[in-house]
Amino acid sequence: ALVKNKIISRQDATFIKKITEVRNSLVHGVSMLVPKKNEIDMLIFITEKIKPAGVCRLD
Repeated sequence: ALVKNKIISRQDATFIKKITEVRNSLVHGVSMLVPKKNEIDMLIFITEKIKPAGVCRLD
């Protein structure tokens, strides 16, 4: 819904999927890789775009 409604770009959605995989690996102890500061900043920027929409699905 977020991409279809042009709230976020396809690139933003791809980034969210990537950062989710990094987060899951970290939480489950598979990896010790912590997202870089610019990745966290990008996630915050995307979150700010999503908040007013009140939508959770990426597609």
